[in-house]
This record gives sequence, C-alpha cells and structure tokens, in this order.
Amino acid sequence: MLKGKRIFALLAAVLVLFIAGCSPVPPLPDGFDEDTVMQAAKDTIALLNAQDSAGLRAVSSDTLTAALTDETLSAVYTDISAGGAFLEYGEAAAFGADDKTTDTQYAVVVMQAKYESKTFTYTLSFDTDMKLVGLYYK
Repeated sequence: MLKGKRIFALLAAVLVLFIAGCSPVPPLPDGFDEDTVMQAAKDTIALLNAQDSAGLRAVSSDTLTAALTDETLSAVYTDISAGGAFLEYGEAAAFGADDKTTDTQYAVVVMQAKYESKTFTYTLSFDTDMKLVGLYYK
C-alpha cells in the first residue's frame, strides 16, 4: 500500500511542477475542448466512486495503468469510501500544462466532489488522446 501512495505522490509532485512553472493559469492547449475535458473528469470520478478498476485502467495511459495496481486502487477506494455516498460535483477548473522536456501538452482539471461527510478535490490530467495520465485527490 505504501508503494501505491508513493506513486500517487510522485504523480502529484510532477503535476505540481508543471503547474508551478506556468503562472498565471494557462488556458487549455489547442486541441482540447473544455466541455470534453470536464466530462472526462466527471467520468473518471464516477469510475472511482463505482470502484471500477477495469474502467479506470481502460481510460488511463500505459504508464498510469501500470501504477494502478489492485493494491493501490484498494487504498484509494478505502479513502474515498470514508467520505460516504457521493452527492454532487462542486467547483471545477480546467487549464493547460506543458512538459517542456518532452514538448507534451496536457489538460488538467481540478474538481471538487462532495460526499456525505467529506469533500474531495481531484486533480486529473489528460493527454492529447484524452487518456488519464495523472490522478491525485485530497
């Protein structure tokens, strides 16, 4: 379980580095549609709420799929379940991020999801193929 949390922490740290280097908040890169990106984020959160590991892996990049082990996802599901039943989506924002070393652009969505006893803030990153490449929640 510790290894899975480290992987998520690493992915989150990489995302923070992308975001930190891009102030003010950059717009979505060309080729990304805000409505599509927002819907992909909601779909991802729905997969997490349904504890649909196969579905999450199907929408993820190869790198993230390898990190989404049963053990890692079990820990994620436990964390999210502690919030109770899902109620509604809250505030959300979509913006762009660049990986200057690979000249790759991403769409990043920060979205709140309200549960019975807790609100989680998800940070989800998508590549140009709309594959999930980053998943972080707090």
